[in-house]
Amino acid sequence: MRQRAGWFGLLGQAFADSAWAQTEDFLFNGMWAQIQETLGIPVLLAFAMSMALFFVLNRGLRREIQKRIKIEVDSEVERARLNAILNKAGVGVMLVDRQHRLVDVNYRWCSMFDYRRREARGRLSLSNVCLPDDLESVGQQFLAVFSGRASTLAQEYWLRRKDGSMFWGLVSLSIVDECSDDRKWVVAMVTDIDMQKRSERALRESEERLRFITENTLDAVWQLDANGLVTWVNGADERMRGQGRADVVGVQFRDLIRSDGHAAFDQAMQHGDADGDGRVIRCEIEMFCKDGSAIWVEANFRAIRGTNGGTEGFIGVTRDASHHRATHDRLREETIRDSLTGLFNRRFLDESLDRELARARRDGLPLALLMIDIDHFKQLNDTYGHPAGDEVIRRVGGLIRSRARSGDLPCRYGGEEFLLVSPNMTLATAVERAEEWRAAFANDWAVIGENAIAVTVSIGVAVFPDHGERSEALVDAVDQALYAAKRRGRNRVVAAPAR
Repeated sequence: MRQRAGWFGLLGQAFADSAWAQTEDFLFNGMWAQIQETLGIPVLLAFAMSMALFFVLNRGLRREIQKRIKIEVDSEVERARLNAILNKAGVGVMLVDRQHRLVDVNYRWCSMFDYRRREARGRLSLSNVCLPDDLESVGQQFLAVFSGRASTLAQEYWLRRKDGSMFWGLVSLSIVDECSDDRKWVVAMVTDIDMQKRSERALRESEERLRFITENTLDAVWQLDANGLVTWVNGADERMRGQGRADVVGVQFRDLIRSDGHAAFDQAMQHGDADGDGRVIRCEIEMFCKDGSAIWVEANFRAIRGTNGGTEGFIGVTRDASHHRATHDRLREETIRDSLTGLFNRRFLDESLDRELARARRDGLPLALLMIDIDHFKQLNDTYGHPAGDEVIRRVGGLIRSRARSGDLPCRYGGEEFLLVSPNMTLATAVERAEEWRAAFANDWAVIGENAIAVTVSIGVAVFPDHGERSEALVDAVDQALYAAKRRGRNRVVAAPAR
């Protein structure tokens, strides 16, 4: 048996060293006979089969070990890759268990909340990062995910850093399952939306301020589409014109304007639509009020450009210009009216005569000029004083104004001279009319204090185009006719001679 054990030891060492060639030499160089003699043929065959089976199993074991080593290496690489992704992610990630403890966090989470990783893992809970008032809501969110009632949830929360400072975060929850309920975790991804929330709050406050200003301003603010349809207006328009918002939204803005202002408005809008610089369009127009009256407004509009440069609409402001317009009209009247008689002054005559001549030339109609001068006016002033002279001028001006047609332009030409421009009046009609006025003046007595003064006038008449086609020539002709009347004894009418 000792000898048999020695052989087995030798064979075992040979097989353990995997020296198959040496073993083969050993077996066939003299030892085969000793083994055969000692063990016998059956035992030897069984041993050989055992050795063959050992080699087969050893080779499979090596392959299994290599496979397991490769799986562990790949798993470690995958784990390292996953950790790298999580730690480089732009959102904070935390694993939370059923007790609301933080199992693990990534580096982004640490930078967001100002904790070290070892301070958070297994040591912090949701109560360290959420406000006490939000814990109940957070707990319900986590419970819904743990119970499977929701696969993912997202909610905005006011979160707390390590130093106690606060920031807005968007928390998105999802479940991670590992074998049993005890290993269920919730993955909470935290996105810092503090700047976004602050921007939203600033925008909301700005919109509220703008809305307050817009609704409480005295100016009406309008928004029109590209076709001029009203899409929005503030409450100032109702206070100004009496029409509510429902009365004007969906209506063409042009329909709210008096017809005589359509041309000015259309021209302004077309100019603004074609203007690529986005300049403000300004015009003064009359807008209808709810009671049917009209009000002067100053309108300022600006085109709204789209991304392609086309006009998408208009934004505008209308302001009550009634007082401004009244002041403007009053100042205008003061600049074009003679303060003593109320007739137009020489300045207005110079502005209007060329316009009236152009209209007469265009329409092929006559235009008459009557120049009237008070006879012996210097003597009247010297005898009764300047107040009496002013009174006589006022009375003559009043008679001229009362007898002038609606289309006539009665003017105080200067001193005691008056000029009447009468469109569409022939020479014969003008002379006849001048005779009527001369007679009326002669029969009218001006009472100055205790004195009754008879006033006579001399009148010259000239007509376009018989006596001139330009204003200078026509005025010169009627002036010469007036002086001819004075030279012939005054208190008479003289027509300018034909050219």
